[in-house]
Formats: sequence, structure tokens, C-alpha cells
Amino acid sequence: MCDCQKELFEMKQILLEVLDNTRDIKPALKSKVLMTEFAKEIDISKQTLYAHLRVNYQPEVDFYKENNKILLNVNILQSIRGYYAK
Repeated sequence: MCDCQKELFEMKQILLEVLDNTRDIKPALKSKVLMTEFAKEIDISKQTLYAHLRVNYQPEVDFYKENNKILLNVNILQSIRGYYAK
């Protein structure tokens, strides 16, 4: 592998790391996240996530219904990610 290929590989690794880090930062900029988007992100069904929310979290505190959409408080995202970690 020549030097230019090694440099490209290193740059790709850095970019992938930056993308991974921004995934964690992006929700912090918001106070609420759409349940459907979050379910896709952690690769579970909307129904499974909604059932988990109803059992483990408080409506109007941890999740909200606005304009027929369910929004999640960003403070609960890490605990849900941890619960469904593969």
C-alpha cells in the first residue's frame, strides 16, 4: 500500500469517527426527537419503542404527542439505546 492509500485510509477512519460522534451530539442540540426517527436509528419497530415508552416512562414528561406525532425528550435517548444495545 502506497503512502497516499494509507493517508486516504486514515482520513476515512477519522471521518467515520467524526460522523459517529456527531450522531451523539445532534440530539443534544434539540430538546425533542421524533419517535419514528429514533426507532429507525436504533433498529427497532415503532410499536416496540412505543410499548417500551408506555411501560417505563412518563407521558408529558419523557414523551409527548404533538400534531399526531410522538416526540421523545432527549434525556431518555441514552437509556433507551442502552436497553436495546445489540
